[in-house]
Amino acid sequence: MAPERGGAETGSGGSEEAGKWSAGEVVERVNRYLLYGGRENYLHLCRYLLCLQEERQEEDCPLPQELPFEGMYFPEDGAGGKVCACWEEYAKELTARGEADVLSLPRAGLISHRSSWISDDLSVEAALSEEFRKRGIYLVCAFHSGAPDPAMKNHSLQELMDCFFRSAGLPVIGALVNLSVWGAVSQEGSDLFEETARLYREWNLPVFYPLVSLFSTEEMLAASREPLAAELPWLYLQPEMQGMTEPVLIACRDGKGRTQVLPGRAGHFAGRAARWMRMRGKRNGDKKVALILTMPSVPAWKLRSGRLTAWTPREHGRYSEASEGGRLSDR
Repeated sequence: MAPERGGAETGSGGSEEAGKWSAGEVVERVNRYLLYGGRENYLHLCRYLLCLQEERQEEDCPLPQELPFEGMYFPEDGAGGKVCACWEEYAKELTARGEADVLSLPRAGLISHRSSWISDDLSVEAALSEEFRKRGIYLVCAFHSGAPDPAMKNHSLQELMDCFFRSAGLPVIGALVNLSVWGAVSQEGSDLFEETARLYREWNLPVFYPLVSLFSTEEMLAASREPLAAELPWLYLQPEMQGMTEPVLIACRDGKGRTQVLPGRAGHFAGRAARWMRMRGKRNGDKKVALILTMPSVPAWKLRSGRLTAWTPREHGRYSEASEGGRLSDR
């Protein structure tokens, strides 16, 4: 394949007819297919490369489809559905769909990564939307690219919150479900985690981070002693350092690598989130605080191996192990 053909001389001393493509045009067009992504763009990219190889007319190759990098969407529509640019447009779309009544319900927001939307892998978002709705809460869904870029009109985390989940300066949601570890842009003298936690405090909303395993299938989760150990940094540590809560495992991967919602887990998480939202509506004087002291359970593998683990007061909560099976040690 020789993309740059224009003006090449022929052996007879004449000039070959100007070529259809230049190298720069080819690179730019290929990059645009990859940049916008999605099934159709990838198929059109393959078709375009075949056109180059076979020197067919460029008109045979559809141009890259410019898909949004962020927006508000409806999980039931899938990747090809309506995408709204702001809360006001989203509210109008609800009215046009005959669902204006949901605007009177308590609302929670959800942010997921664009990769889930562009690949139409929205089983978690759809399941959460359904479970929240069962509890009288409407879930407002949005996606982002994770890369703020003014030139491409990609918002920062703060700008996205203002655009999607605020109206006239006031929040239109009572809680936020964040399915991606996306932080605020760090300021001088602070790191990403501190800045994101500060931003969440300013919102004065509970921010939830339900867990979606990136690698494990349901069978792997059931068979492993420590099924999420390899994913500890981004499933537990980073969200906690950013100020998010409720690390409830709700989904894993199926045999093809797509998201699979674990039975009953989306409902369990939605119930906990709903209780958080109800508690925020109570006066502080009506709230109760429960202090729970619990003894850690003994792992089954330690029982089988004859090694028991016990908590002893003299060690101030440390664990001690007995070398003799069946006998607890207080050393």
